[in-house]
Formats: sequence, structure tokens, C-alpha cells
Amino acid sequence: MSLPFIIAVCVVAVIEILLSSSWNGFYYRFGLPVFRSRMSRTDLNRLSSRWLTQQHLHVYPLPLRFMRLGQTAIAFREGIGPLHYTPIMHGVIRRNRGRQPGTSIVGYLNWTPALLLLGLVVEDLWHLAHGRLSFPIGATALMMGIMMYIFQARRLVRLSRMISENLNHVNAGPKPAAPTPPPGGLDLEAAAD
Repeated sequence: MSLPFIIAVCVVAVIEILLSSSWNGFYYRFGLPVFRSRMSRTDLNRLSSRWLTQQHLHVYPLPLRFMRLGQTAIAFREGIGPLHYTPIMHGVIRRNRGRQPGTSIVGYLNWTPALLLLGLVVEDLWHLAHGRLSFPIGATALMMGIMMYIFQARRLVRLSRMISENLNHVNAGPKPAAPTPPPGGLDLEAAAD
């Protein structure tokens, strides 16, 4: 790898860490989507980012953190360490607009691994074209990345189910109380008359 490419990856990583750790709305609403799930529910206001974070604090291997970005979106990211940044995926739970009302969960590919994978694959192709490819590092990293994102997709499917169940439970509201008998008990003979 060339020094300018390594410097570019480091610069992108620093920018991404800053945007992620500051819960920047642009960063969480736009990107290269690698996962999308839609739900018919539109009542995103009833979802608490605190509740979502508590549900994912002890999830192996990396907990998800959530932050509300206004009334129509809740951002999420994986996180370890003081900045809570892991270069895998970030995303948003948002209310859809337009012809398909409902709520979507969108997982975006983080910029740093995308740039790194692109560079490794290009380097493999260059070495292959010049007959000097000894071990396909880029292809290996790409396969590992694909496996990692399959794991992430399964994780976000579980998140989608959990949110849907939570919204259904919240919308069901409290169950009506059973009728209580009068203070003296139920008089079956008087009820029959």
C-alpha cells in the first residue's frame, strides 16, 4: 500500500470517528445502505433511544448505542471504547415519507472499511495484472467483510422485530380491568330475578 493511500484512510477514519461520536445527523441519514428493513408502523415517537440502548448494552460482541435525531429519526452505531466507534456499520431508524408510509431501519457501510477494502482489492488486481499476486489480501478481506455484514444483517433483523414488538405492545395499551363484584359479593339469586 502506498503512503498517500494509508494517509487517506487515516484521515477518513478520523473524520468518521468525529462524525460518529458527535451523533452528526448527516452522517447517520446518508451513506451506502447495506441493510434495509421496513415496518408498517409510523409511530416512531413512542420509541425511546434510552430503552433501545438498554436492550443492547450487553449484546455480544458489540453493543448498539442509540440517539434520537428529532421526531422522525433515531440513529444507531456499534461502539466500544470511549468514542463508541467501531468501523463496521452505523444506521438510522426513520419514519418514511411519500408513497410508502411506515418506519425503516437502514444500516450504512462505514466509510473507513469501504475505502480500505476498495484499496486492497485494487492492489490485488494490480498485482494480478502484473503477475505478482502471492496472496489475495483484498479478496480475503472482502470475503471477511461480507461475512461480517451477513452477521450485521441478522442483528438488524432482530432489532427490527424487537422494535415492531415494542410498538405493538405500546399501541395495545393497558388491558381493560376485569369487572369487580359489588362490595357484598355477587348475589346470584337477585341476579336471576
